[in-house]
Amino acid sequence: YLYYIKNHEEMHELISVSIDKISGFDSDVEQLLKEYTDMPKERADKIADTVKQKIEYLTLFQEGKKIWRKKEYW
Repeated sequence: YLYYIKNHEEMHELISVSIDKISGFDSDVEQLLKEYTDMPKERADKIADTVKQKIEYLTLFQEGKKIWRKKEYW
């Protein structure tokens, strides 16, 4: 079902991932893609970098930063 989030605080309440549990997940993604697919190394690296960036955004968000704004506002 669809749920519309009205504000930053409401979004924060819905996300309860422990960063410690996903720390290093980007390396796991990279290794799995290289080991179990025929994906070029450069593509696997880019996907892993994207996962790492998303984890960094989640960390900032959990610290109360408004991640949809420009970095200068963090």
